[in-house]
Amino acid sequence: MGLTASELSMPSVRQASKHPEADLFLDEVAFPYGPCPAVLDASAAPSLATIDELTLALRGQLGTIYRVPIESIFTFQDARSEIERIVDRTAGPIIAFPPSATATFAHTTWTGRHSLDLSRGFGKNGQIDLELASDLPSHGVAIVDSPSDPLGNLLAATDAVRVSRACELLIIDERYAEFAGHSLLPLALEFDNIVIIRSFAAWAGHQDLRCSWAVASSRAIDRFELASSEISSSSVSAGLAALENMATVKATLSLLRDERSRLYRLLRKLSFLEPLPSWGPFLAARVTIGTREVILDELRKRGVHVHAPTQPALKPYIRFGIGTRSEMDRLRTALVDLAPRILDSCVTPP
Repeated sequence: MGLTASELSMPSVRQASKHPEADLFLDEVAFPYGPCPAVLDASAAPSLATIDELTLALRGQLGTIYRVPIESIFTFQDARSEIERIVDRTAGPIIAFPPSATATFAHTTWTGRHSLDLSRGFGKNGQIDLELASDLPSHGVAIVDSPSDPLGNLLAATDAVRVSRACELLIIDERYAEFAGHSLLPLALEFDNIVIIRSFAAWAGHQDLRCSWAVASSRAIDRFELASSEISSSSVSAGLAALENMATVKATLSLLRDERSRLYRLLRKLSFLEPLPSWGPFLAARVTIGTREVILDELRKRGVHVHAPTQPALKPYIRFGIGTRSEMDRLRTALVDLAPRILDSCVTPP
């Protein structure tokens, strides 16, 4: 979607390092390979077709690729703004699922509205059991991201069904779904109170690509007054170009997943960090030896910047953005290099 990385999650404080090379910033959520040439060309020189024709073509391509009826797709510029617009049409309490950037967004956006938090960890701790779901307010509005930022965990279909049956509305933010290869889009067609939000910006490599879309059943579209809003010709043209060049995009997505897997395997070998499996364009790890502040400082000295989540439950965690192969090799070298320093700092002198 058309959001800056700082809007997606608050980046770490950037301090100048003494490293002779240019600093490496892995503290924001960004696609490291950039947009394919066709997306850049379409953005710079959009089609001469009318915006209605372009939008219809975009919806048609989305329907074909993601196998959803075109009448269930509506388009808009900014995913977060659209979530606000939908939620503002309801009156029930907000149900959020911390720790996540989406939960933080909900808390800061609807400050005067009653809210309820259902904390989700990773693995089994991320499941929403039937008893807990049955206690949710029937007029509640649940907002959840899948994959979540920064833990990178997915919302299970069974959990989504439980929440949707308990609440008035369930909004699932799937901006990172392409990195996961997993989606709950079929549920949006089956249930009349599920809306799934998607975006191009995160995976098409163009942060200024203000083109997002959502899927909902015809009943949900009528019930919550969902409709497309105007998008610029350049953004729609770029979105179409991304869809028409999915083979190229998928190849770069595969490269990112490979680097994410390599980083996970490395972190498992380091005794001071415990990685969590992730389905997003990042990887979170829990500090098991030493302190997060020392690790962050040592990485900064080596010209590497990573993200320190600000949520209280995530104070022992670090989130690593995924970069190119050379960038990840540099991160690997920095982590291996600082390992003796971290371990020595925890040794008590005799």
